[in-house]
Amino acid sequence: AIVTGVKTGAFEKGCEVPRLDCAVGREQDCDLFEIGPAIAGNDQEIGGQCDNLRGFVGAARFLHGDLEGAAAAAAAARRQWPCWPDADWHLGRWLAARGDPDGAARHFAALLRCCPRHSDAALELGLQRLAAGDAGGARRQLEWTVAHCHLTTANQVRMLSGLGERAHSLREWHEGATHFRGAI
Repeated sequence: AIVTGVKTGAFEKGCEVPRLDCAVGREQDCDLFEIGPAIAGNDQEIGGQCDNLRGFVGAARFLHGDLEGAAAAAAAARRQWPCWPDADWHLGRWLAARGDPDGAARHFAALLRCCPRHSDAALELGLQRLAAGDAGGARRQLEWTVAHCHLTTANQVRMLSGLGERAHSLREWHEGATHFRGAI
């Protein structure tokens, strides 16, 4: 079955990718944006019916703003599918929101090892390195990201805003203004 809205790279490592086997016993294509709210609201009941939905529940929770719930579901899914790379996305976002840039960077780097051109993970890795104070590593990562990944307008704004905020915090007014101007 195809689960849209979730990117995986586990095929590269020869791991079995979780399939969406619905509780009625048949596979079907599903879209997280359509059924995500229902799953996110009933994950205990659904998870009890079908272990294969744990990762799907995590993705649904993430799409609806529950980073902690997404991380918990991803950690549970990771126990069943150790090669599922999306778990690193959910865990990295949760750690970033909690203010742990080093922990978040480790998860984004792990995701990039499975999915080397995952633009969101590449961008987040650069921003988390910047937040951790690794300006050189952040610069190299962000330069690589710009050169090798497709960045949406929202990603470009996020990157430039993050660079502007960092420059501003260091009282580098001209550099900060340049990044903020680019973001606008």
